[in-house]
Amino acid sequence: LIKDWERRYLKMLPVVVENTLKRKEAEQQARLIAAERVRIEAVHELVRNASHDLRTPLTILVSSTDLIQLHASKLRKLPVNDPDSIEIAREIAAKIQNRCEVMSSQQRRLDSLFKSMLTMVELDMIQNIERSEYDIVTLTSHIVDGFQPRAKGRKVLLTFTAPERAVNIRIGTHEYALMLDNLLRNALENTPDGGLVSIAIASTRTAVTVSVEDTGAGIPASALPHIFDRFYRIDAARGVENGGAGLGLAIVKRVVDLHSGTIDVQSTVGKGTVFTILFPTKAALPQ
Repeated sequence: LIKDWERRYLKMLPVVVENTLKRKEAEQQARLIAAERVRIEAVHELVRNASHDLRTPLTILVSSTDLIQLHASKLRKLPVNDPDSIEIAREIAAKIQNRCEVMSSQQRRLDSLFKSMLTMVELDMIQNIERSEYDIVTLTSHIVDGFQPRAKGRKVLLTFTAPERAVNIRIGTHEYALMLDNLLRNALENTPDGGLVSIAIASTRTAVTVSVEDTGAGIPASALPHIFDRFYRIDAARGVENGGAGLGLAIVKRVVDLHSGTIDVQSTVGKGTVFTILFPTKAALPQ
């Protein structure tokens, strides 16, 4: 009986192995298809939301172009030798200049929106970023130095605190720079003159912590669960005015996720906000 069972088992073994391999392959294929669907849906969501944000500046640009053409037509019709025409021409020129400034502002807004959208799409398509061993203290110091002129222009004190020794971590340097750039930009935009923005790095055996703190307007408790949503703005009207695309913090969250990290936000309205990002160290990161 034992020999008979062994013969049957040996005959069945290749079939069992083949079926197991096919099932594993099918499961892997299903996971890949599901991941691809998620990425495609993310791109579709991005396009749907962006279409609304693009409509406003494009409408303003079109109406401004029409107004400039109207004012130019009035200029051409002014009598050349009429003394009153000079004052009228100055008034029309001032209106044209105002419209040009509005157009320039909306062009910058569109440029910012397109760059943020492209960055978000690129990050969505990445599953595993390329990491290299790098001193995060040095990298952060360079980024902070680049923001010092902007901070001084806004009369905001920008400080950086970190260990004196190097803190090496396997990290995507480009993605990390994107994350910190968006956090610092957000902090400076929301901190009034005379305020403080501070960046600090701390490390333990298992993690590296990066915190960005400001003394700005703060975030209402009702908005905290949504701040990492794409195109979400705490103050939608303000976002339209200053050109914010509502993608900055979504980019931050995506970069943190790609590093297998976590992000925490503590905020008090009228006092400020603290973003704390925790990156696992080399031993904890996937190779």
